[in-house]
Amino acid sequence: MKYILTLIMIANTALSFSQTKYLFLVSFKDKSATEYSLSVPSDYLSAKALARRAKGNIGIDSLDLPIPQVCIDSVANRGFEIKCKVKWFNSVVVSTPDSSGIDALYNITFVKNIKFVGYNINGKSIAESKGLKTKNNSVSNQEFDYGDSYTQINMLGGDLLHDIGLKGDGITIAVLDAGFNNANIIPQLSHLFDSNKIKATWNFVDNTSEVYQVASGSHGTNVLSIIAATASGKIIGASPNANFLLLRTEDGSTEYIVEEYNWTAGAAFADSAGADVINSSLGYTVFNDSNMNHKYSDMNGKTAPSSIAATIAARKGILVCNSAGNEGGKVWRYVGAPADADSILTVGAVDASKMYASFSSIGPSYDKRLKPDVTAMGRSTITVTPGGDVTSGSGTSFSSPLIAGFSACLIQSHPEATNFEVMDAIKKSASQYSNPDSLYGYGIPNFNFANLILSNIIIDKQNTTNLVNVYPNPFNDKIDIIYFSLDTQSLKIELFDNKGALVFSENKSIKQNSYNYWSLRNVEKCLAGVYFLKITEGNKNVITRKLIKNA
Repeated sequence: MKYILTLIMIANTALSFSQTKYLFLVSFKDKSATEYSLSVPSDYLSAKALARRAKGNIGIDSLDLPIPQVCIDSVANRGFEIKCKVKWFNSVVVSTPDSSGIDALYNITFVKNIKFVGYNINGKSIAESKGLKTKNNSVSNQEFDYGDSYTQINMLGGDLLHDIGLKGDGITIAVLDAGFNNANIIPQLSHLFDSNKIKATWNFVDNTSEVYQVASGSHGTNVLSIIAATASGKIIGASPNANFLLLRTEDGSTEYIVEEYNWTAGAAFADSAGADVINSSLGYTVFNDSNMNHKYSDMNGKTAPSSIAATIAARKGILVCNSAGNEGGKVWRYVGAPADADSILTVGAVDASKMYASFSSIGPSYDKRLKPDVTAMGRSTITVTPGGDVTSGSGTSFSSPLIAGFSACLIQSHPEATNFEVMDAIKKSASQYSNPDSLYGYGIPNFNFANLILSNIIIDKQNTTNLVNVYPNPFNDKIDIIYFSLDTQSLKIELFDNKGALVFSENKSIKQNSYNYWSLRNVEKCLAGVYFLKITEGNKNVITRKLIKNA
């Protein structure tokens, strides 16, 4: 510890700003002094958090217990400012303008370890509001005019979820980010505040509830808008009716490992508050202090603090979505932390043509697990700025919230499903589930298909005489087709009326040993009556299904 402090004092001869403070992680030995009991979890876990545990048959354990207040007080009473409580690690982040007294904390019986984790250079730096620009701010009552955001929504089959009323109602999404500047005043997000959809805010960097005007805080607003914005003809978010926890864990002005402990605190907060989904468009590889740097060998899901925390969150029943990272074209190349975590959805990026975006970090993890898990549109993604402009931006930061938002829609549709069951359906629905790779993972999910999988509307691929499921029957405005292919081949899909007249025809190329999904739209124009769906497999086989169109 003395060696570390010597390095700190040398390194900070150039950081002699009046507001510079040292940040330390103080870890405690155990939680035996807690005021709470495992037998009364309602004292520290919300009803939603308890319901999530009950659904997944997840027990209450010591990680759930708050840090004993006597431990926190023992540090605070010695003049150290408590910046952040890291419950899952039984630790606190403290700040001090003078690091010379930090070793004295070892004299406290409760203290186990002390670790230097960074600097707070600017203190509580509040951003000045730039005001709202007036263009592109009109909002109409037409819910499903996606404007330029149609491509990113339709690519994932999300418009089909919206069509059947799945827009995240009742589901809580925690967004961990760098700040949400002007999110409370731009019109594209006003419905969240008008309808009390923001359930909590917390700033783990500054230990305050303020998240709407913070330094370097535009990124979270961009991310939130991809999930939640409503501006007809311009942008519709993936899950615009969801509830939100807006949690600032990132200090955009610096990069120190303290942010991983902020991330951990944010994830624990999200868990206790009853989040169903976490979106984190954040990643950690190297830092301003090279002594804190990760190596690729650390990307095993078990080393980086945020990766450990992401796995804990998943095992608490939360569906965690994390950006793969933007290192694909750089020396690092690979996913960072917490994208390397097990049991989460790590999200890479593609462009509007579904082609790999060259900046998207690649897999595998160091221990050879598949990463990324899935991909979504992350190049030229439509988003909203803190100034109220609808614009486009690129990065896996913008592909992850699409996956998180539509995951919330699936949970809305299947509240009995666990996070692992939902993730499994998302992977199975993806474009290259049978042939994943280190660029796309399992590929681009189709969330409407995933919804059918969770509804058990799926074919038995062992029954080679029944490789097709057509749903619904009778139909109204669309026909969903699920087909399991035994070979790489071409299909011809045709729909005939009861007089033999061709209504629809399309050719498809498919891969061996893979699920394939299509949705025939605009069939609402068909007259009520009997129809026949014909699928021709190359020149070998013809499959037919009799369908009824409702009156």
